Amino acid sequence: MLTDLRFRLRTLFRRTVVEAELDDELRFHFERQVEKYLRSGLAGDQALRRARLDFGGFEQIKEQCRDARGTHSLESLWRDIRFGLRMLRKDLGFTVVAVVTLSLALGANAAIFSIVDAVLIRPLPYADPHRLVWMYCKRVDRAKAPFSIPDFEDYRRQGRSHQALAAFSTWGANLTGEGRAERIQGIKITGNFLSALGVKPYLGRGIDPADDSPAAQPTVILTFGLWQRQFGADRRAVGRTILLNGRRYTVIGVLPRRFFFPQRDAEIASALIVDADPRRVDRGDRFLRVVGRLQQEVTAEQAEAELSAIAARLQRLYPLTNLKNTGIRAIPMDQEIIGNLRTALMILEGAVAMVLLLACANLGHLLLARFSALSLPPQRFIAPVAVTAFAQRLEQNLASLPGVEAVGVSSSLPLSGTWAADDFTIAGRPPLKTSETPSAQYRVVNPGYFQAMAIPLVAGRVFSEDDGLESRPVVIVNQTMAARFWPHASPLGSHLKLGGYAPAGGDPEIVGVIGDVKHLQIDEEPTFDVYVPLRQVSVGYLSYLVNGMWWVVRATGEPGALAVPVRKAVRAADPDVATSRMAPLSRYVGDAVALRRFNAWLAGVFGGAAVLLAALGIYGVVAFSVAQRQREIGLRMAFGARPAGILRLIIAQGLTLAMAGIAGGVLASLLLTRLTARLLYGISAGDATTLWEAACILLGAALLACYVPARRAASVDPMVALRHE
Repeated sequence: MLTDLRFRLRTLFRRTVVEAELDDELRFHFERQVEKYLRSGLAGDQALRRARLDFGGFEQIKEQCRDARGTHSLESLWRDIRFGLRMLRKDLGFTVVAVVTLSLALGANAAIFSIVDAVLIRPLPYADPHRLVWMYCKRVDRAKAPFSIPDFEDYRRQGRSHQALAAFSTWGANLTGEGRAERIQGIKITGNFLSALGVKPYLGRGIDPADDSPAAQPTVILTFGLWQRQFGADRRAVGRTILLNGRRYTVIGVLPRRFFFPQRDAEIASALIVDADPRRVDRGDRFLRVVGRLQQEVTAEQAEAELSAIAARLQRLYPLTNLKNTGIRAIPMDQEIIGNLRTALMILEGAVAMVLLLACANLGHLLLARFSALSLPPQRFIAPVAVTAFAQRLEQNLASLPGVEAVGVSSSLPLSGTWAADDFTIAGRPPLKTSETPSAQYRVVNPGYFQAMAIPLVAGRVFSEDDGLESRPVVIVNQTMAARFWPHASPLGSHLKLGGYAPAGGDPEIVGVIGDVKHLQIDEEPTFDVYVPLRQVSVGYLSYLVNGMWWVVRATGEPGALAVPVRKAVRAADPDVATSRMAPLSRYVGDAVALRRFNAWLAGVFGGAAVLLAALGIYGVVAFSVAQRQREIGLRMAFGARPAGILRLIIAQGLTLAMAGIAGGVLASLLLTRLTARLLYGISAGDATTLWEAACILLGAALLACYVPARRAASVDPMVALRHE
């Protein structure tokens, strides 16, 4: 095999020597044949003639020998490459245009395809990912709601369409005792969670059903990234004891490098001990996220139908808590994780394919022309009764910092994606059916939150320091809720009955109306929002709030200059409280719209590449056209044409074609608005101003591309042009 390879390479790169050897060999055999006929008694002329008849044409024999070598196609390719290189060296201007055009197009395609490959083509890092589904509870007021513990247990026990049903909930952990406090985002998982995903740890073992028993020792498993960052990839980390939220946990394993939890930013997992959770008997407390592995040959639609039938039975059995549940949604895992990114990437892939097509068209035109011519969340697992005292200390510390104008606390920030809704009714109005009872987003805030977030007060007042446990309960509602339920009157003075909030002082009174806030996504419809003062929240609710307090500091000057003083203020309030993700709010909002910004950035880059390619194409075609028409231009100028007239002539011809292309592009964009409409926010897909600005940019690029060769044509010496061949 190696001998054959050496022979083929020798034939390809030492062709002259090989051809000379072939000539020598053929000449040797021809001469031997002539000698044979001479010995048989034929005369010299007859012997030569008979030998030529026997051999046939020498060139035909050579071609047969070349074919027998198996290198004929390689030789042809090599000859074509050398010919192409000679042609490229002959016209460096054309070469530069062609190389730049192809580089831009191929680079854009390679970049977007690498993203498409990583996101859409490669399978998820789970076993048989096509059998995994993400499950949601469908409700009257929400299409994708989490599950309560009792409902989850019923679905897991009664369902037959799934091989395994596992659950998880968010968990914030403060890692202490390692020199400094660090906030780590994690999740609590049921014992069958990792086996349901089909994942085996890289080191140690995973969390199994034995770990979610109340009698089991607390254990955690780390992601590969956290193991590298926090423990220096030390294999001895498995078996170590670490301090999380003031409690000792044993590290039992490390997950594989490519693995990621279905929860964003989660780096650590511990067992979800359902039997010890106070919410285990409350069907109205929905906080569990559920994933499932389907049985072989079972589709997501079939699982949805079976579990929805179970949901209907639970609705009849538990109308007080389950009447709003209308069914179950089972979404393939890859679709849920990728979400709208699939549509965006496919549109971008189509866009860069068009860029490549444009590049090929440009090269085709050039070749034709040549042929014709030739935030801050300090959180810690502390006693619930200490939360208010800690908040007061920290608020005072932060407010005393230079330049600080307002300090806010909230159970959730805008655009966080947090859904914390509660049913409500209005006191004094006729009772509603359970299925008709509306729900509102429930947020716990301090008095300074609205000023810190610059949320406008529409009517009434904001919370004050006097709104405590000893005073009358109060709430604030948003503008959308006020307009919907008090369309012709003021909501101020009305009282609400909130399902999960029953203060000792009676139904809370509405004392203010504030502007609307986006809680989930930037393009969502406004929700009904109810705000409750932090100092009036019961101790029971504070036990869930300790790992969900977000702080906002409004200050003058550069936000980055506050980082060190804020950390010192937190340590002064409590040295074991960890701060994480301290950043300007603009960055936090930027993360919430990162997907849209990424799509817009890519579309802008590829759009710019397309404009550049179009300009290169126009320049190349017009330049070659000018070169081809040099004699014509010389004649025009010899008969009195002025350079300005020649300039206008060339530019007008180029712009005529460009304007026809722009008109076609505008028409195509209007026809394709359905594909792009849902990727836009705050602007319509057929916005006239945007289309006009895009057309002007393209026209300007075309004008510049035409101007350079047109100016060259206008400066031609008529005598030189007339002598041009």
